[in-house]
Amino acid sequence: MPPPYNSIIKTHLWVGSLLLILNSCKKDLPDVDHSTGGHPVDLTISADSVMLNPSGYAPLSAIVHYSYSSPGKTKIIVFGKHGENSNIEHMFNDEGLTHSVTIIGLYANNNNTVEVILFNDNNDSLGKSIIHIQTGDLPAGVPTSIVVDAAQYDNMEPGINLVSSFSSPGSKNTFYDG
Repeated sequence: MPPPYNSIIKTHLWVGSLLLILNSCKKDLPDVDHSTGGHPVDLTISADSVMLNPSGYAPLSAIVHYSYSSPGKTKIIVFGKHGENSNIEHMFNDEGLTHSVTIIGLYANNNNTVEVILFNDNNDSLGKSIIHIQTGDLPAGVPTSIVVDAAQYDNMEPGINLVSSFSSPGSKNTFYDG
């Protein structure tokens, strides 16, 4: 006896129609961080909590101070000028209620955008904030670019490699050999 194809087709059409109706009746949900299941709040980070060039020697760095009512650890994202691959991200090990995190990778003479996100022990986002850090021109004599003739990737850590210049322009580099 042949299978009842008409019955199978009718059942699939009925189930499909029911799913379509139910899906079209859903409510729009509030803004939820689906990656963590939490409802992050806006962190309050005032402009006077951001200190540009705290050491006096790194004009493209800052320190951000903030606190929150629940303990957590901070992640920062410094948004680059050349898309997602130029962003700098770092998760700090600063578990607690008060936080002081260092921001590096700012652009000179730019209103830099930095996202600060607070996570709990389960890596649920507790809160986040977008801050803007305005930098000025670099001091005279500070190099604005570095040319790498031959990168030795086997001698480099993955990620960002920081370079500093302690010599004056035009002189040979000298290193302390104490």
